[in-house]
Amino acid sequence: MNWGHKILLVIIAFVLIMFGMVYIAFEQNNELIDNNYYEKETKYQLLIDASRRLNDASNQKIFTQNESIISIKLPINLVQKFNNGKIEFLKNDDQSKDIRVSFVPDSLGVYNIEKNKFGKGSFTARVEWYNEKTMYYRTEKLILD
Repeated sequence: MNWGHKILLVIIAFVLIMFGMVYIAFEQNNELIDNNYYEKETKYQLLIDASRRLNDASNQKIFTQNESIISIKLPINLVQKFNNGKIEFLKNDDQSKDIRVSFVPDSLGVYNIEKNKFGKGSFTARVEWYNEKTMYYRTEKLILD
């Protein structure tokens, strides 16, 4: 085999590798966590302030789990005049498995969700609520078995 054939084989291999990479790139799933990402970005400072207020009041984890339930425990001093609570469980690799729930905690600030509603995997959990017209917000990572 002469050097002209070798160059031709290298060029053919290169083209095949490029087509393979283009195919793999088109098969990738590139979802954003939020559909209205840019709209939420403009309101992001409100979330930063709400998160800072919650961290000043309590630095405890809000989400805990056992084998059958996920518990959301809000600081009891921030739920006397509770209003408009929302929880989002965002599946990091599949947007179709996201779960959004409106909630009202009990008198101790606890709200439970059954784990059988979720699949296994990594979730970003976000909780937001108002107490006396003051917003509180926290984001935590959850890994469900």
